[in-house]
This record gives sequence, C-alpha cells and structure tokens, in this order.
Amino acid sequence: MEGASYSPRTIGDYLSYLNKYFSEFEVLNFQNLEAFINGIPAEHNETKVKAYKALLSFGSYLDLHGFIESDFLVKAKNKRFRPQSKGPKKQESVTESEFKRMLRVCETLEDRFIISLLWFTGLRASEACALKRKHIFGKEKYLITKGKGDKTRIVPIVKPFRPILYEYYKSLPPEKRKNYLLYDRLGKAMTKSGVYQRVARIAEKAGLTTYPHAFRSGLATYLINKGCPDGVVKDMLGHSSFKTTLIYHRTRRENLIAQVGKFY
Repeated sequence: MEGASYSPRTIGDYLSYLNKYFSEFEVLNFQNLEAFINGIPAEHNETKVKAYKALLSFGSYLDLHGFIESDFLVKAKNKRFRPQSKGPKKQESVTESEFKRMLRVCETLEDRFIISLLWFTGLRASEACALKRKHIFGKEKYLITKGKGDKTRIVPIVKPFRPILYEYYKSLPPEKRKNYLLYDRLGKAMTKSGVYQRVARIAEKAGLTTYPHAFRSGLATYLINKGCPDGVVKDMLGHSSFKTTLIYHRTRRENLIAQVGKFY
C-alpha cells in the first residue's frame, strides 16, 4: 500500500480495518469477508464501503503473489455483494440556473473564473488544468485545447465569458501570466483533483452536489436546446462521434413531452 497513491490517512484507515478483520478471522477468503462486511450495522454504510475497499485492496495484493483463493476477487467484486456508497447522488448535468446559483455563492474571483470557464467552454477538468496564456487568442475570440487522443480543437470565447476571463488574467502575478491559468493554494499548477474539490465546495455552498463534467454535459444540453447544430456542439466539445452528441437530445425530447403533456 505504501507504493500506491494513498494518502497517509487512507493508509491508516485501511490498516485499522485490516486489524479489525484479522482479530475475528485467521484467513482472508470470500466467506469470511462476507461475514465481516455483513456484520457491520446497516446504518454504518460508509464504514461498510471503506472496510470493503480496504480488504479488497489487500486481497488484490495477495492475489498478485498467489497467496489467496483464485476466485476471491471475482466474488468480491460481484455487484450483488459490493456495498455501495449512499451519499448524495451527483448531478449528471448542470443547468443554466444552477450555474448562476453557484456563481452567486463564489467568494473569490478565482472561484468565479473556474465555474465560468467550465460552463462557457465545456472543457474537461484536465483540459482546464492544462490551459495556458499561449492557448488563448483574445483578438480572434477563441482558445485552443488538446483533448482525448491528443486531438486539438478550437473553443469559442463567448461574449458573456470575456469579462471574467480578462479580469482574472489581469489579477494573476506577472510571473504567472505566461504559464498556466489555474493554480492551487501553494501557487503550483492546479491538478484535476483540485478542480474537482473546488467545484464540490462551491456546489455545496449552493446546495448542490455536482462535479466538473456536469458543466460539460449541461453546456451540450443548453446549446442543443437553443437550436445549435449538432455538428457545432460535437466540434466544440470534442466528441469522437455524433452518438455522444445525440445523447443530449434526450433532455430536449423529455422536456418537449412534458410540456405538451400539460395540455392533456
């Protein structure tokens, strides 16, 4: 576990669950795992989830070295057995009103910029982290980003986004203006997880539960509902095929059915 990308706190939690398990059982096998997990009260579901992850991680290590029954991982990963987190369900798509709601609770210019960047450009979190000044063409009003498969695409800098973009850029220290646009609290380039954490914090203040990709989905739905051609949405968001773009027609279709249904 020390070699994996676990935080010290996670490692401590995992060791605690392993100690509890081996205080009751001598061997890690599926039968014992099932008994241990089911023995945790239902009201402590998050504990079930964490204990399961800890023992599954240890089981994977034993399996790698041939020290555990061959079908342990198959049985343990079965969806019927695997405990699921019962936390608030994250929104798959952010609406325009929800975006504005989050914007209102932002306390810093940086927070407003991050939320606006995601909504108006539809960039993936990784693309937002990689964005540099050299990728922005102010006079031509577009930016360039590199997405999945190292494919480069052009993203328009729409009129509502320009003021916050320029204001934020001017607020950056001169030595950072030629580098990345997003930085963490320590002044280092912000990571993908950093964007996720920032969005989660802002959304929580607004009474929502969401994540960066939901802005991308929301923008696709917004543009399609406004009549933007599918091909334009596909190119702007960097969808690999029209099938992905067509997914966002579902919301428009469901809304149409609901609206017409009101008259019958």
